[in-house]
Amino acid sequence: MPKYKFDDATADQIVQEYEGGASLSKLAKQYGAGIMTIRATVLRRGGVMRPQGTEGLHWSHPVRRSDRHNWNGGRKRINGYWAMLVDADDLAFPMAWSGPDPYVLEHRYVMAHQLGRPLTADESVHHIDGNRLNNTPENLQLRRRHHGMNSRYQCNGCGSHDIAAVPL
Repeated sequence: MPKYKFDDATADQIVQEYEGGASLSKLAKQYGAGIMTIRATVLRRGGVMRPQGTEGLHWSHPVRRSDRHNWNGGRKRINGYWAMLVDADDLAFPMAWSGPDPYVLEHRYVMAHQLGRPLTADESVHHIDGNRLNNTPENLQLRRRHHGMNSRYQCNGCGSHDIAAVPL
């Protein structure tokens, strides 16, 4: 059996141990798999991921985000862009950066939801009007790498994975 796929009993055991406080790295070593494989197994089996940076902390009574003194609804400005807090079950969650709270840049979040999939690392989102705070779908273009080389990307026939370059 490949190391990235576990039988049902093993997958349930991994979720139980993780939710019992075991770290992803400990479980990865224990089961001979990568950390991301263990994480994916926990998520596929309906487990709830702990926020990063909480390893070793007591997890039975977490502080809700809305109870924090600086809570602003899960949206903040970073380098002139809006970033938003995402939940583990959101399709944009794989794009979140590490830290105690999973944030995603709002323009990337909007594009991911338009496409129905997370963006890849080599995809970028361009603001047509140049306003980094205008994240309306009409103002965003999907591009490759750092805004592409004189082309933008668009969906061919609304198949979100079927995109092609169109000259500007």
